[in-house]
Amino acid sequence: KKAAEEEGARKAAEARMAAAMKWQKFEEEAAKKAAEEEAAWKAAEEQAAQKQQFHETVTAELQAFKNAAMWQSFEEKAAARKAKEAAQLVMATVTAVEPHSDETALQAAGKAKNAEANQKGKQQQEFREKIALKAPADILRTAEEAARKAAEKAKGEADYREMVMKDLQTVKNAAIWQKFENEAAKKAAEEEAAWKAAEEQVAGKAKGEDEARVAAANKRRLLGRQQRWQQFEEEAAKKAAEEESTEGKGGR
Repeated sequence: KKAAEEEGARKAAEARMAAAMKWQKFEEEAAKKAAEEEAAWKAAEEQAAQKQQFHETVTAELQAFKNAAMWQSFEEKAAARKAKEAAQLVMATVTAVEPHSDETALQAAGKAKNAEANQKGKQQQEFREKIALKAPADILRTAEEAARKAAEKAKGEADYREMVMKDLQTVKNAAIWQKFENEAAKKAAEEEAAWKAAEEQVAGKAKGEDEARVAAANKRRLLGRQQRWQQFEEEAAKKAAEEESTEGKGGR
């Protein structure tokens, strides 16, 4: 029975040792995988930061170029308009003074200026009407473009947020797993210590039992020798008595 118990204990110890080795290998693989994921996450963060910086730089440069081009176009149009107005005013002043007319040049210039103002007001009205007809389509197109850009930006932010949440969940899972590994390692160490203590206790008990068995065997051997010696003494005394009795009878 004791041999069977020792065999079972030995097999259990071997099984625990194999499980500990397997667990250690699993921990090493998990640590390696966590390190790889951490490196990949850092690389992704750096790449995302570089892309964001590049996007902001390009956007700022394009906006500056666009603003410069718009201002240049505005200045050129304003200069052309002023030159045209000056030329029209000169022509109106010259042509307004009719031969044999009582109008002075100043009166003619005032009339020309009024005519020019009326013409300009008419042109502005026509321009406003054209803008009014064209505005809905432009506004709609601008709104659609703005909505499209906003949707793309929102989608990009959502994708980035989803990626960040996924990575955070991975880190959280890794932390939970690390806690589980630490607790499992602690429990395994406690079980190993308890097992060693039990083995030492069993070994001490077996040693004590062996010593007790040896002492009992020695005691039995000593008792046997004493019994045999006592029996020998009794037989010797009996034989001596018989011999003495025989000698006494022969003398008579």
